[in-house]
Order: sequence, then C-alpha cells, then structure tokens
Amino acid sequence: MTEAYLKIIPLKLIRQVIEYTIMIDLNTYKMLFYNSLDGMLIIENEYFIQCNDAAAKMLGYETPAQLIKIHPSNISPAMQPDGSCSEDKVTENINIAMETGYNRFEWVHWKADGSPIWIEVSLTHITTEERQVIHVVWHDIDTKKSAEERLLKSKKQVEDIINKFPIAIVRCETDNLSVGYYNHSFHKLFGWNLIDISTMDKWFLNAYPDDNYRQEIIYQWGALIEKTYELNLVTSPYAMEVNVSCKDGSIKICKVWYHSTFGNVFGIFYDITKQKKAENQLVEKNIELKKLSQTDGLTGLLNRVSVENAIQKEINRVNRYDQDLLSIIMFDLDHFKHVNDTYGHAEGDLVLRTVSKLIEDSKRVSDQVGRWGGEEFMILCPNTNLKGAMNHAEKLRKTIETHSFELSGSITSSFGVATYDPSETVDKFCNRVDERLYEAKESGRNCVVG
Repeated sequence: MTEAYLKIIPLKLIRQVIEYTIMIDLNTYKMLFYNSLDGMLIIENEYFIQCNDAAAKMLGYETPAQLIKIHPSNISPAMQPDGSCSEDKVTENINIAMETGYNRFEWVHWKADGSPIWIEVSLTHITTEERQVIHVVWHDIDTKKSAEERLLKSKKQVEDIINKFPIAIVRCETDNLSVGYYNHSFHKLFGWNLIDISTMDKWFLNAYPDDNYRQEIIYQWGALIEKTYELNLVTSPYAMEVNVSCKDGSIKICKVWYHSTFGNVFGIFYDITKQKKAENQLVEKNIELKKLSQTDGLTGLLNRVSVENAIQKEINRVNRYDQDLLSIIMFDLDHFKHVNDTYGHAEGDLVLRTVSKLIEDSKRVSDQVGRWGGEEFMILCPNTNLKGAMNHAEKLRKTIETHSFELSGSITSSFGVATYDPSETVDKFCNRVDERLYEAKESGRNCVVG
C-alpha cells in the first residue's frame, strides 16, 4: 500500500479498524480465559488480580473473587514437599518466568477446606506498554500425584518387607543392568556395598573373581534365564548352586533363583554353606567309617574280611579270564611273642606298623596287602605266577631282615607262597598258602616256601 493511497483513507477510519482488531483479540482472550477447563489466573506484583471459575472451583472456592488480591503463598502450606519455603519459592518461580518468559513446576496449594492439592503450574510472562503481568495456568495433577505417592508407598512397604526377609535378595534393572537395591540379608551375607556392585558386571567380577569360574556362572545364569522364558515363567524352575566370594574373602555356597517382573531382575540367594559343610562332613565320615570297616586299626592295611573279599574278587576275575593268574603270599614275624614279652606291646605295635610300611613301599601297584591276624600278613599278587610271587616274597624277606628296629633290633620272617588252582575255594586257597607258611616255620624260619 503506497503512501499516496494511505492519504486517500481517512485517519479516523484507520484508527477504528486497529481498535476493532485489538478489541476482537482481547475478547477472544477473555473468552478463552474465563471458559477454560484449566484454572487460569493473572499475577501482578506477586498477587492474583484475575481468576477464572475453573481455578476457584479447583480449590473449592465459591467465586473467583475470593482469590483476588491473594498472594500464592497464602493458599499454600508453609513448606513445599521438597522442603522449600512456599513464600520464598513463589518469588523465585515468578522471577524465573520474568527472566526467561516461561516457567513450569509442580506445587501444593491448600483448598478452601484446608486439604492439600497437587497442581502443575505454568507461568508465562506477558509485557505490554503499560504493565508486566504473569499469566498462570493451573492443571490438577492431584489424582496423578496421589497414585504416584501410593505407588511409592507400596514400593517402600514391599522393600521394607523384603528387607526383613532372612534370604538375600538383590534387584537390578533389565534395561541397563544397574543394581538398584539389595536387602539387609544380602549385605549381611556377602558384605558388598552398593558402590561395589552398582552393575551386574561389577557383581559378577567381585562375586566370582576367578575368570574361568565367572564365565561358567555367566553361562549358567544365561541358560537359567533362557529356560525361564522358554517355560513362560517369571521365577526360575530350578536353582543354580554357586560359590560366592564375600568382601572379607570368605566363600558362601548358595542356591540362586532368578525372578523377573516389571522391568526388574531379582536374584534370590539362599545360603547353604552350613548345610553343604555338614553334607561334606557326613560324606567324609562315611568314607572314614567305610575305611575303618575295611582296614586294620593298627596298621592301616586291609583287615582279614577285606582280604578275603579281595581274594574272592580276584578268583572271579581269574575264572572269567582263563589265562589270568593269581598268587598270594602269607608271612609272619619270627618269635614275635619274644618282642612283646621283652620290650612290651608298645614296641610290638611299632614293629607291626613298621613292617606294614615296608610292605606298602615294596608292593606293586596292582598288589593288595592286608593284616591276616596277629603278626601274620597277606599279599595278593594278580597276574603273577608262582616264581614271580616267590621272588617278590624273597625281596620282602631280605628287606625285613636287614631293617633295624628301634628296640628289638633285627627281626626275621617266614613266607608261604601259593598260586590259585581253579578248583579251589577261597578257604582252600588260603589253607594251602597257610600250609606253605607252616613248612617255612618247620624248615627253620626266615625262608620262603612255595
């Protein structure tokens, strides 16, 4: 529009058009302001100067006029939930809006009946030629905040309950595998602090410091989760058994279950250290009892019953494989009664233990050695003919003869040797070798007869 054309239009008409346009905008604003479902107010110099029906209704007032010329802090608790002073916070929030043009935050107001209400507040700075005001929008979030508070309270109650469980529980987030919580039993059991195990990687590194064992546990853990998902379960169908390293360096044996819910992974650890220790002790005791039932208490060699059982097993083997051989050596110590009578039974026991050690040191891997009774000993020699067994007996005879005992000095021994005949029973086989031993005694002792 050219300057010449503007001169044709009367100035009064131009002014009327502009005023009419402003009036339309103002009327539109007023209509939106007073008919909005959200609370709307105007603040000037920190006081409300305008208020719509929705804002009054939100706080339970009969008319908007009841909120005019009221400072926001006068309808607020003295302190906000974050611990800040309401009066100071009003000034701070308004100043932010004045400086930046906009500010949004959550606020607690008092309703007319004195009950609190959560409101999301939006402040917009409006500047005209004549004045500066703050346009306020209130949005009721009381239901939302109440639900959040109930959820937090419920979560806290659950954590309080879990914290009192005698079973160790740790929780991590599935999205980033960060460890967010563990109960008192977990800390008491393992000693780790949250900073030590802030992520699953840190937990695995600290709890399973051995590289090979850690990789094995990670593999088993992955397989457990996969199996749980496969069965469409939230809790693992079976427990892993793991050896967890504690902060003090000790080891705890635990059964571990996996549980997944609402984006969280729970590890449930049940300490079975004492139980496993008791089980191991029981196993050791049973092994010890079995050994005691099979061995001679003084020498540690097989006892007579075990020797007889061993001979029967070897006979069964020989009868199954026709070409296999079996020889046995029986010997006793010459004049052993003289040792007991002269030097006492303590020296006699020492001699028996020493001879047992000499036999063990000289026997072959496949040989079995036992105490037949008193000062008599039996040696089973599988896959050995008569000549081989007699050579073995002769070497042992010389070993005993040349050994110097602590008090009794030199002691000799007499040997009987026999090779198994398929027609014999265990008793006949043993009687026959006993006869050879008797012949050795009759032949002057300190010799081998086969």
